[in-house]
Amino acid sequence: MKAKKIIIGVAAGLITLIAAGAIVVNAKLSKIHYTNDLPENEVVTNDMDKETEKKLSGYTNVALFGLDNRSNGDLNTGRSDTMIVASINNDTKEIKLLSVYRDSYLDTDGDMTLQKCNAAYEKGGVKQAVNMLNRNLDLNISNYVSVDFNALIDIVDALGGIDLDITEEEEVLINGYAEEITNVTGKKSDVIEIYGPVTLNGVQATAYCRIRYTAGSDFKRTERQRLVLEKIFDKVKKSDILTLNKIVDTVLDEVYTNFSKTEILKLISALMDYKLGDTSGFPFAMYTETLGSKGSVVIPATLSDNVTALHKFLFDDDNYKPSNQVVKISKAIVSDTGVTADMAVSYSNDYKVEKHNNDSGDGSDYNGKYQKESTEANTEETQVVETETYTQQATEAVTEAVTETVPQETTEEVTTEEETTVEETTEEVTTTEETTAEVPSEAASETKAE
Repeated sequence: MKAKKIIIGVAAGLITLIAAGAIVVNAKLSKIHYTNDLPENEVVTNDMDKETEKKLSGYTNVALFGLDNRSNGDLNTGRSDTMIVASINNDTKEIKLLSVYRDSYLDTDGDMTLQKCNAAYEKGGVKQAVNMLNRNLDLNISNYVSVDFNALIDIVDALGGIDLDITEEEEVLINGYAEEITNVTGKKSDVIEIYGPVTLNGVQATAYCRIRYTAGSDFKRTERQRLVLEKIFDKVKKSDILTLNKIVDTVLDEVYTNFSKTEILKLISALMDYKLGDTSGFPFAMYTETLGSKGSVVIPATLSDNVTALHKFLFDDDNYKPSNQVVKISKAIVSDTGVTADMAVSYSNDYKVEKHNNDSGDGSDYNGKYQKESTEANTEETQVVETETYTQQATEAVTEAVTETVPQETTEEVTTEEETTVEETTEEVTTTEETTAEVPSEAASETKAE
């Protein structure tokens, strides 16, 4: 009888501890800003074929927005300086990251308003931005996470910094951007005095993510952003409970999302099972051009081909066929810009496109069957395109940073039909891993001179 009482007492104690733990977890998760700005019945998806819908059902696709609104604590509006689609394979727990270049020329509102895609968040908040991604990319995103400077700074600091190998040019630019970030956030940072292998604190890592004044411009910047996320992901998985608790306490109240607490708990419970897979940028095949008051834009060449490649990359789908809506947008882009598939001058280094004759009517000459290639295999075939403009931009930016004149991203603001600001972020084809140009010989002679 005494033993039975002891067992009952232990069980009661265990239940109490579990209940207490649940209360603590619930209290911590309550710090997150849960929103209702993306109601389920207002999420727009295209009418896709049943095979594609079945394929997508095996993944959890989440939109990640990084805002550069220079306004602490306000994540309801602002420029979506960073847009990343995180695709989680529900069976294998592999996560793939795909940056959508902010200057990508897409339909931003469903009425064939073709402009830079980062206009969607500023004009219609999360709902318009997510629906823009779904409509243009044949996705089924219904959840999002938005953060700004502060969240990235705090999580890196809580982890004790992240290790990166930076160039001398990046060292100088990090110091310049770090000063501006300190002015915006009030968070302090030391000056970096070396390059090569370094440990960056939160402000420095955020500055690294913002660099665009190097060869590769905005394409290279998105690569840096994904690299930082990879480093954070790796350190979080290896962190002890005290570090994780510190992250939760300092970062969660800087996060806006429409995930429910239950959904977040489910994601957290599988944290150790997740593994980071490939990362890349979209569009894979592109052409950059200045379109009057719309500024310098990244034109998918073509959208249909690129979305086909996207579904191969994220979902390993060899049988995907673009929806009627994607084909419609693709045709509109070709009609508006004159850019067709044979004009594409920049490809992701991870994928090689196969040419064929296409009767889709949207100007496609490719079937979007991107085959995985090694960097070494592409080296000899790749045509590397460099421009003097990159050198000039980098030199000017370094000079500004050295003289403590912080590079102001006035040219990064979203341009509308009425605006005339021209961005230099994507004006040239890049030499980075993500944007190394592999130009078909028969198309090279037809490429427009910028």
